[in-house]
Amino acid sequence: MYSRRWLIVALAVWGLVGGCSEFNTNLSSQTSSSVLTFLSPASMAAGGQAFTLTANGAGFVSGAKILWNGSALTTTFVSPIQLTAAVPASNIATAGTVQVAIQIPGSAVSGSSNVYATTTTEVSNIVNFKIDVPAGPAPAITSVSAPSTSLSSAPYCQPNGFALTVNGSNFVNGSVVNWNGSPRVTTFGSSALLTASILAADTAFPGTARVSVSNGSAPSNTMFFTMTTPSTSLLAPSLISLSQTSATAGSPTFTLTVTGSSFVPCSVVQWDGSTKATAYVSATQLDATIPAADIFSANPGPTPKIVNVIVFTLTPGGGTSPAIPFTINP
Repeated sequence: MYSRRWLIVALAVWGLVGGCSEFNTNLSSQTSSSVLTFLSPASMAAGGQAFTLTANGAGFVSGAKILWNGSALTTTFVSPIQLTAAVPASNIATAGTVQVAIQIPGSAVSGSSNVYATTTTEVSNIVNFKIDVPAGPAPAITSVSAPSTSLSSAPYCQPNGFALTVNGSNFVNGSVVNWNGSPRVTTFGSSALLTASILAADTAFPGTARVSVSNGSAPSNTMFFTMTTPSTSLLAPSLISLSQTSATAGSPTFTLTVTGSSFVPCSVVQWDGSTKATAYVSATQLDATIPAADIFSANPGPTPKIVNVIVFTLTPGGGTSPAIPFTINP
């Protein structure tokens, strides 16, 4: 009696095991491996219109679904390497990051389930889709001025930089003032006020600079800042020494450090009468770049070539320092 009952129970358990084994085999055969490589587009601005998302990768099959934060989108199978899906405007209403993955038909995980909890191969890897903060209106400049004045100008060749005042609208924290297209350290005052650190080298010579503002959206309009003639005369430069006074013909480009006094940002080093790229370091130091072409050759024969090095400062005042000879040896 008991033996018969145990036989019935054993047969029932065997049947269940066989059924489960068959289910697992079917699940395995229905599941395909897929890889999501990239999305197009990869981002959209918050509050934008509905759009078509293209998923690119491998291992896609007919019936595969694009999952948007775990929810299946209406998906079109294009090829084993591409799927598309319509993304409604409501899905990108606010800024943030969306996790996108691909679900293969026949998987044990439904399209509405939590894709982050699964460790199976039914769902592909995740690629993030960024919903950006929408760009605001472009910044606009109404005026630029030097400190303590309302003028969009300053004398050239001043030894120190200054804080440029930029007035306008639509400025945001993180806006950057550009001087001739190059960003300068910028302080946010308000949506209508920025200040920027202008370097002494920026206003070293006469001319006009272009000032604009960037804040991540469209660039602003351009205003102009003029470097005018100083009202007081500049001191004449004095040359005391050079970091080296000789080189061998054929040597590479080098930096020549010039020491002296009364140097200003518009002081330049002249090499045998030719102005060289000069960096103003201080009132007592200039660094000049001497190209290899300037020391490519010496005089024919054993005689060294001698060139004169001087410092020149613009007018008003200014002038030329005494020369120091530089020897180019054969």
